[in-house]
Amino acid sequence: MLIIIFSLFFFIYNLLTSSILFATACVEEPQRKTIELPEGNFIIKTFQYKNKEKESKQNTTYTIELPEGNFVIKAFQDKDKGKKSIQNPTYTMANNAKRKKTFSNSSCNDLKNKDYGVIGIYAVGWLDAKNVTIKGPQKESNTAVKYIGVYTRENETVQNGSVEDESDENASALNASVQADKLSLQNLTIGLYASKNSSINVLEGTIKESQIAVHAEGEAATIELFDVGIEVGNNGIGLFSQKDSIIQMEGKNIDFAQGSAVRIEGGNISLEKVNINNQGQQQSMSEDSSAEAIYNAAIYMYPKSSLDMKGGNIDLNNAHGLIFDIKKSEDDKQEGKDALQTKVDIEGVSIKVNGKQFYGVYGISSATEKSTSDIVVSLKKTNFTVPEHTVIYNKANQKLIFNLSDQTKLSGDLLLEADSGTIDINANNSQLKGGALITGPATVNFDLKNNSMLSGDLLLKAAGGTINIKADSSQLKGDTIITGAATVNFDLKNNSKLSGNHLLKAAGGTIDIKADTSQLQGDTIITGAATVNFDLKNNSKLSGDFLLEVAGGTIDVKANNSQLQGDTIIIDTATVNFDLKNNSKLFGNLVLEADSGTININADNSQLKGSTLITGTATVNFDLKNNSKLSDDLLLEADSGIININADNSQLKGSTLITGPATVNFDLKNNSKLFGDLLLEQTGLSGDLLLEADSGTININADNSHLKGGLALPVQLK
Repeated sequence: MLIIIFSLFFFIYNLLTSSILFATACVEEPQRKTIELPEGNFIIKTFQYKNKEKESKQNTTYTIELPEGNFVIKAFQDKDKGKKSIQNPTYTMANNAKRKKTFSNSSCNDLKNKDYGVIGIYAVGWLDAKNVTIKGPQKESNTAVKYIGVYTRENETVQNGSVEDESDENASALNASVQADKLSLQNLTIGLYASKNSSINVLEGTIKESQIAVHAEGEAATIELFDVGIEVGNNGIGLFSQKDSIIQMEGKNIDFAQGSAVRIEGGNISLEKVNINNQGQQQSMSEDSSAEAIYNAAIYMYPKSSLDMKGGNIDLNNAHGLIFDIKKSEDDKQEGKDALQTKVDIEGVSIKVNGKQFYGVYGISSATEKSTSDIVVSLKKTNFTVPEHTVIYNKANQKLIFNLSDQTKLSGDLLLEADSGTIDINANNSQLKGGALITGPATVNFDLKNNSMLSGDLLLKAAGGTINIKADSSQLKGDTIITGAATVNFDLKNNSKLSGNHLLKAAGGTIDIKADTSQLQGDTIITGAATVNFDLKNNSKLSGDFLLEVAGGTIDVKANNSQLQGDTIIIDTATVNFDLKNNSKLFGNLVLEADSGTININADNSQLKGSTLITGTATVNFDLKNNSKLSDDLLLEADSGIININADNSQLKGSTLITGPATVNFDLKNNSKLFGDLLLEQTGLSGDLLLEADSGTININADNSHLKGGLALPVQLK
């Protein structure tokens, strides 16, 4: 025992002697000294000082090399008239550790006032640490005492060992910086904590089972991690950046079961080749419980935050991918500021979110306030999949913008769901799979370019929901289903393709489709008083039937040098309008089965081929111009059916058959031609023609035109 006491006394004596020498030396370059400690618990303090004679700051950096073992190290700045002294408040991180209430130096008052608790390394100067291990007793239930591994002090002004007024010309501004090599932290409240105008740099190390592994707070607070593995404590946080601070991490993993791997509240975090893993047991969670969602997310972000991630993987079993909360900070609220844009840049990352209750991207609001900024997520060379649930869910009054490029893939059981706010998805040479669900007055905008693909059904359930889709050299596959007064707009260009049916079930639903040199394939079915508008240009093609089942349904088709192929069937008082120009073509039958159905066809230098069948009191109007052609039969089977045909320098070919008291009117001008039989059939007669009724009427006005074909029963000719 005497030998140990003597050795300790001799060590402290040598340390004091060397400190005085360093304080009195005047050198231009920083000096570096190595202090080797025997095993045990010690407190080491370093400081910066100012040489009054030269009015220039001289920095001395001490490197602490510790042998294996657990140590508590404290570093602080001091200035004591050129002299340096070591003082001895001792802290240990045992389970019964208590913070001392008195300090022999006034520069420690900040700790006492803020009550940070027990601190391993407290730096207000420059400190290099190597092979340091700091262990605390922190448990989930122990919140009375805070245990911090490394704490660097925010920028302060020091004179004569105390905090002074910055206006004092003799005062000096001092920043803290800790450089740690092979640092090990465990069971702490906070592992690393950098405040305003200070920094921590760690090369190799581990941080395990801490409530907050890494915390940076304040402007110019910076923490850099290289090859540091992090295991987050239960319901804890891996990286936490606040108030314009910066955290950079390169290499290794962040592992968590419940809680968050990354949390950003107005700060900035950069990850490179970092893997985020969550292998906790899946738990049930109500969709409306944002409180639970906070503790289960790989990345949780508030407004005015930024994240940059390159390389690495995110593999989640019991957590959401990214959560965006639109709640403004208290500072922004007090100052009346709008939050700035929130940005996420992810490149070359594989993201997988497992489970039936967790989202890939989740937009929520923990407060009843409107969005004040956009959220921009840029994904490059990234594969983001949520195989059992929804990739993007927005339930906040927030605008989410996604920029996808370089073969990025977004896929899920459902691609996106929104009941409020706006979602913009801009895809360049990327793929989206899973469909979209709109359950409220939300807006979703897709902009697809350069061979991008969107596959999956589009379902709009509520009034006010809107989906806008622009496709340039891209493909869309899936049905469009509207069950409320919602709207879907398609704008297709440059050989884009749309494959899928359009089903409108409710009044007020609208689909607008513009196609330029593009192809559309699928049926259009209207079962409510809804509207579908087609505008086809430049050799666009539309293949599919039109079915209108209830009153008020409307389909408007404009075709310019384009083709349409498919039958048009009206079984109630609905309307279909065709406007064909510049060698457009319409192939398909026109069938009107119920009262008051109407089809209007305007053809200018265009072709129509297909039978027209009217089985009720419906109307079909043809207006043909400039060498247009109508080929196939006109059949009217029921009372009061009407067909009106105006032909100007055009051709009509096909039989006209009336089996009831219906009417057909022809008005032919300027070398128009009519080829085919005109038949009115009456019951009880036999022969080549079976005549079933005598009240049908055909009116033909011919001006410089040709008519060719058989004629049966009275016909009025002019």
